[in-house]
Amino acid sequence: MSLLLVELPLDEVIGLDFGFFRANNSICAVVELSTGPHYLYLTRDEVRYGHFVYITEGQIVVLQASKKLGVAFEQCADEERYVFGFKRGDFNSYMGRLSSEIVRPWKALTEFINKETIDRLQPLDHGTIASSTAPNNYTKESNKTSKINAKKSLDEYMASRITTNNISSYVNPNDHSIEGYKLAATQCDTGNSAKVENDTENGSKVVENFDGGVIYFTQIPSYRYGIKQNHGSNVTNIGMDKTWALDCMIKEFELVDGMKNKCGFKMAEYMDRPYMYIIAELQFAFVCLLMGHSYEALNQWKELFKLLCSCDSGITIYPEAFIAFGKCAYYQMAQLPGKEDLEMDNFLIECMTNFKDIIKSTDCVDIRLLKTMSNLEKMIKMKFGIELEEFCEDGPVVVEI
Repeated sequence: MSLLLVELPLDEVIGLDFGFFRANNSICAVVELSTGPHYLYLTRDEVRYGHFVYITEGQIVVLQASKKLGVAFEQCADEERYVFGFKRGDFNSYMGRLSSEIVRPWKALTEFINKETIDRLQPLDHGTIASSTAPNNYTKESNKTSKINAKKSLDEYMASRITTNNISSYVNPNDHSIEGYKLAATQCDTGNSAKVENDTENGSKVVENFDGGVIYFTQIPSYRYGIKQNHGSNVTNIGMDKTWALDCMIKEFELVDGMKNKCGFKMAEYMDRPYMYIIAELQFAFVCLLMGHSYEALNQWKELFKLLCSCDSGITIYPEAFIAFGKCAYYQMAQLPGKEDLEMDNFLIECMTNFKDIIKSTDCVDIRLLKTMSNLEKMIKMKFGIELEEFCEDGPVVVEI
C-alpha cells in the first residue's frame, strides 16, 4: 500500500500521521503503509490543512498538491499514468517509509475509523479540514452557544430544514450515498448557494460543490430533549445516566428495511454493532484535534468522551462499546501532554472518575472492562501523577419514586 504525492511545492513540509518530511522534489512516495486511515496535512499562512486518506490492501493512492484556496490535496488527473510509472519503478529514488515506532501508536489511535466514518464526517470540498481556534469572545459560559454556531451536522440539517426547505427536491431518491446526502443537505440549507458554476472553454458548465470545510459531526441529544421524552420521576436519572442519549445516537445508524440508515444514507460495515460508529467518531474527532488543530473537533471529542463516561446502564447494555471506548481513551491520553493543560487534566480526571464509579457500582460487569479500567488508572498515574482512587467520592444518590 503506497501513497504517491505529486506536484509538490519545493521545501513544503508535509505531515503524514505522526511523521513529517520536507519536499525536496516535486514527487514523493510513501510505501509500505498499513491499511486503514491516514491523515495527510500541510501548513500554509499559519493554517493547517489536512484530510483523511483511507488505503485498502494493495492500493496505490495518487494525490497532487492543490493550488485552490483552503484545499490541501486533491485527486490527480493523471492518476493512471503515475500508477503505471510507480509500478515500473520510475519513482524508486523518491520513496520513503514511516518508522515502525510511529506506525504502531497511529494504528492504535485510529483502529475503529473505517471508510464509512470518514466519508460521513469529512467536508465535501475534497475532505479538507482547516485548523481553527476558539472565538475571541470565548468564555466557558459561551462555550455551548459558540459550539452550536460553529458546528453543523447532518442531523441538524435534517431537523431544521426538512420542514422549511423540502430536502426531497434536492435528493436523488435512488442515491443513498453519504456524498449525495451531504450535498443535498447543504444545498437545502443554503438555497442552492453551495453550487458554483464555471464556464469551460467549450461553453459547458462545471459545477463545483463546497461547504467551507464543515465537519459533519453527529449531533448529541440535549438534556432538554431527554426530559421531554421521559416522566418527571426520571429527570434525576436523565441528568446522571446518559444512556438515553447514546441510544438515540445508535438508532440513527440502524438500517431501515435494509436500504439505508435512519440518518439518511446507507452505512453497513458496523451493521451488527452500530454503536461502533460513535466510537469511530470519537477517534475521528481526536485525530482532527491532535493533527488538524480543529477547535470544533475539540468540542465534539469532549462531548462524546463525557457522554461515554456517563452511561450507567449502558455499561451492561453495550459492553463491547465501552471496552472499545476504554481502549480508545487509553491511547488518546497517551498522546496528550501531561501536567501542562490544567483545564484538560481536570476534564479527563472528572470523566475517568465518573467512569470508574459506574464500573464499580455495576453488578456483573464484564471482566475485560475491569482490566481496561485498571490500565486507564495506570496511564492516568503515569501521565498526570494522580491516583484516581483519591478522587472517587460518593456521588449524589438517585432516588426512584
